[in-house]
Amino acid sequence: MRPMRTVLVAAILVVALISSGSFALSPVAAAAPQNLKLVEWPVPHGSAELGGIIADSSGRIWFTENSSGWLGLLDPVVNKIYEWSAWSANSRNIVTGRAGAFGGTSNRIYFAEYSRNEIAFLDNVTGYLNYLTEFRINGTGPVSVAVDNTGDIWFTESGNPGYIGELSGINTAPSSTTAQLSEWALPAFSSALGFGNGTNLPCDCLPWDIYVNQTSATSSSSPDTYVWFTEKTGGTNGYGAIGRLQVSTNILTIWDLGASPLIGIHAPTDITVDSSGNVYWTNSASAGNSLSLLGNGGTTYKEYALATTSASPVSPLPDPARKAVWGLEHTGNNILYLDTTAITTTGLTPVAAQCTISPATNARVANCPNVATQTTTSVARAGQRSLGYPNTITPVNPTSSGSLGSPTGPHNGLYEYSLLSAGAGPYSLFLDANENLWITESSNTVNRIAEIQFPADFSLQLTSSSSQSVSQGGSGTYSISITPATSHQVPVTLSVNAPSGLTLSFSTPTGTPPFTSTLTISTTDSTTPTNYALTITGISSSATHSLGLTLTVTLSTTTSTTAVTSTLTQSVTVTLTTTQYSVSQTQSGVSPTTFIQVSSNSTISNFQFDSSKLLLNFTVNGPSGTIGYTNVVIAKNLLNGSPAVLIDNGLTPVLAFSLASNSTHYFIAFTYHHSTHQITIGGSNTVPEFPISALPLLAGALLMISLAVQKRRKR
Repeated sequence: MRPMRTVLVAAILVVALISSGSFALSPVAAAAPQNLKLVEWPVPHGSAELGGIIADSSGRIWFTENSSGWLGLLDPVVNKIYEWSAWSANSRNIVTGRAGAFGGTSNRIYFAEYSRNEIAFLDNVTGYLNYLTEFRINGTGPVSVAVDNTGDIWFTESGNPGYIGELSGINTAPSSTTAQLSEWALPAFSSALGFGNGTNLPCDCLPWDIYVNQTSATSSSSPDTYVWFTEKTGGTNGYGAIGRLQVSTNILTIWDLGASPLIGIHAPTDITVDSSGNVYWTNSASAGNSLSLLGNGGTTYKEYALATTSASPVSPLPDPARKAVWGLEHTGNNILYLDTTAITTTGLTPVAAQCTISPATNARVANCPNVATQTTTSVARAGQRSLGYPNTITPVNPTSSGSLGSPTGPHNGLYEYSLLSAGAGPYSLFLDANENLWITESSNTVNRIAEIQFPADFSLQLTSSSSQSVSQGGSGTYSISITPATSHQVPVTLSVNAPSGLTLSFSTPTGTPPFTSTLTISTTDSTTPTNYALTITGISSSATHSLGLTLTVTLSTTTSTTAVTSTLTQSVTVTLTTTQYSVSQTQSGVSPTTFIQVSSNSTISNFQFDSSKLLLNFTVNGPSGTIGYTNVVIAKNLLNGSPAVLIDNGLTPVLAFSLASNSTHYFIAFTYHHSTHQITIGGSNTVPEFPISALPLLAGALLMISLAVQKRRKR
């Protein structure tokens, strides 16, 4: 049987100030990260059987060696491993618990000494001067430790009977000489005697992992401390149980995983709580083989079965930045990733608090099998000594095994990353300040410290509207926020696709997140009026992200004074009002939406474009006895042939006509006697009976006929 694990906690610990009764989860998607890089450092003792792992405030990696009984330190900056023979030779079976909380602002490291029945902490004062302080406890077999924000040490005692313990009154090193020891004897569950019979039985329930969850004050509640723990063989039939001690009320609540409706062997091992108060733990039994979730203050439950059978899941760890929970498969040789945004309360099986005990009053509440007892005593310091200079200092060359590649899944919401070395045996993990994962790899053939490095990542977000409209000659601006998605960052360069006719520039084209930039898009008077779909792209050495935006360029609506010369009048100055019209065109090769500009001193109405016939129709109206002037700008692909203009289906003459063009548009100008007229503009292939060249001749012929009639009347 594998020795119990040794895991460390750095202090002063950062304990999440969270609410234990909520089940709040972000709606933002948390896709499993890609292209994770694996870097490994071999541990000099080949049979060290690594246990716990943690970083101190200097970024150095501390770890325990369960088989050798040594304490190790990896400095990843200089690539050296320092090892201390911290205990006597008979301490080979030393085991400590996995850290219940991570981080801290000092170099104090907490752990348990399983075979010595001691709780210890190490103070790294300066350089290699390390003070080891130990306190002996009354119970047996301490496994896991956690530290609250007052410096009290909480731990599990796995002997028979099982206890939850607390060492309080421990101040800064090296002056601590006594501590207050409080122990809670856990209740036993017996299927033979029945559940809730009240018989005082010893709890041979293997209390295993522990986590301290401290809540902040709210408008309706005071700050409180909740101590969560697992019982590997607790509950009905020894199938496992989850416990919670509320410190302010001294009430112990136990969830029996062997009772209905959760009947089945679970053997829960490691436990953690996320920032929303949701509790996660791993079920190591082959029949369990899952990651479990207890939410809504302990009233909702869900299991996530693993895709890999008999995987021995361990070490769940929330990752708030990625909205996920990590874990390890010790025998499955995988890293687990649970996307917590996929979690909902729909379909969760309610689980009642089947046993609630108040040790202070020795009262049983609900279905408690027996009375829990609490004892408090003062314990003297068992010893304090300086570890001094390391016994060994070994240079180690890290090896990079490359990318872990894409994970498999999701399977029941879980993704799995396969480690590259067969039989690596991942056992403990934590997240460092750069949000990279560190794990111990521990098996009969492998003893390594490994770092899982995440590519520097970022996100792009528009802080202004993604759709803007400007007139020809105008400009639009878009505000972009570039925010880090990981602690480690590298420079990001921004770019945008630039269609012809647009000029684009960033106020800050390159920067290291977080930073902001303003994209300015300028147009000219000749920019084609249409909708432009643009893409902003941010590129770093490790990631690329894009977002879309739309710029609508419209024809300017202006009132202008224009000099017009016709065959019927002298050069005159008239005021034209310009209006643009949006039309739909579905023919191949034509933009779905384009614009037609009409400038006229007439009143324009009934504007229609027939896309099937490629004909433009509108009505003009003006005071009788005056001349109407109309200019039209129309895309060439909206007409079938050279432009032709008809007034009242050809019954009213065009007084003057001019035509110009560029590569994309026709510029049509014509005049007429004011009245109410129907204007039709089409291509010569659509209106062949009235080609452009014939229109002036027709007008002249009509004029000559009119003059001839007048002469005959005078005779």
